[in-house]
Amino acid sequence: MRRLLKFIFVLCFLLGVTLGAVTVSLLDPVAIVPERGALNTSELQRIKRLVNQHSPLRHEDGASASSTISEDDLNLVIAYALQSRNYRLAGRVSSAVKLQQQTGTLKISLHLPDNPIGSYVNFEINISSSDDSTSLLTAESIQLGWLKAGPRMSQMIMSRLHESLLKQYREYAEIRETIRSVSIQPGLLKMEYTWEQGAAQVMKARLGSMVISAELKQALLVYSDFLADYSHTLPQRVKLNAVLRGMFGHAYRHHEELSPVIENQAILISMAAFVMNRNIPHMLGEETRTQSSRRRIYLKGREDLARHFLISAAITSLANEQLAEVIGLEKEIYDAQRGSGFSFADLAADHAGIRFAQQAISSDLKAAKLQNYLSTSLTENNFMPNIQQMPEGLRAGDKNNIYQDPKSEAFRQKKQQIMQTIDDLPLYKQL
Repeated sequence: MRRLLKFIFVLCFLLGVTLGAVTVSLLDPVAIVPERGALNTSELQRIKRLVNQHSPLRHEDGASASSTISEDDLNLVIAYALQSRNYRLAGRVSSAVKLQQQTGTLKISLHLPDNPIGSYVNFEINISSSDDSTSLLTAESIQLGWLKAGPRMSQMIMSRLHESLLKQYREYAEIRETIRSVSIQPGLLKMEYTWEQGAAQVMKARLGSMVISAELKQALLVYSDFLADYSHTLPQRVKLNAVLRGMFGHAYRHHEELSPVIENQAILISMAAFVMNRNIPHMLGEETRTQSSRRRIYLKGREDLARHFLISAAITSLANEQLAEVIGLEKEIYDAQRGSGFSFADLAADHAGIRFAQQAISSDLKAAKLQNYLSTSLTENNFMPNIQQMPEGLRAGDKNNIYQDPKSEAFRQKKQQIMQTIDDLPLYKQL
């Protein structure tokens, strides 16, 4: 018996030493990819243009197409994905892609919580273009910490991963079916594919579910269904504050065992989808329980301001406030060139929506306080400034338009004044 206990003790000791050695070999004191700061406004504008430029929706069903993206743009898109608010490791992962002739390298560094062993887990994979239409890319080497796999082992790992993804995720298989070839050139990645509209709708729904958490998906279905039912009780023309009071009041009185932050995210996204006539259950690949009734929502007597507010709030709650600001400002600058002209009132609605969402999702405590506050008497003046003194209809080229350059001091001061006015609103002063 003593021998058996001794054997078990020695075995556990050796196993612990082995696992400890493996763990130590995976950790590094420094990152192979430096951490980068938050994306700036010009980078977010670049991402928006890339999405529009490479969107497969521009192609007809069955059409052959190709997309070429530069190394810099690829790194920018990956950085945005890693900084997304809903990504669990946001702010702790940095990556770098290097594209050469027929070869590419992906490096990733994960910043760990403070510990005495090592601060980072570093990962590196080297791939090459493949003539094999079934694999597209070949893994030349994979390295995790100090552990490195050669070509045969790396390709075996990639093949097993590929087979597993094919079996577990239908959308992965459908995406793979559309891709005909992948070519790596110095500084460029080119992909040729065949666009299938039918499969695209399935992929869009399934991928939409994958990029959000299960908890947020549940909340989106709950609150989009509630809004659909609630819409039948609303008048044809309704003020935004009334709808906000109804939605957030329902969340405050009937918690669905969800985080208040998640609930508030779902409410803002559901309301933005409502004013854009989008069906959230359908977008998530689920059945629509109740058809909503079309209603026109107004803010300060204007439907466009309600849309600005809700869409900016939804973008902020799902991604980040910088992207919401870029999209709002870009539209206003476009309007200054043609159409209705630049509107500081619209811009104020954008920033009011951003500020509202920041308060709604900053923490569970603030999210719950906001639900309580909004469930009582809520007026437009609580969350949206007066627009009487805000210039509108401003057009580029007008010599009397002192705000035509967004980089000018006049524009900066006016924008700062609007943002300060928003921060001084009762909603934010009382919470």
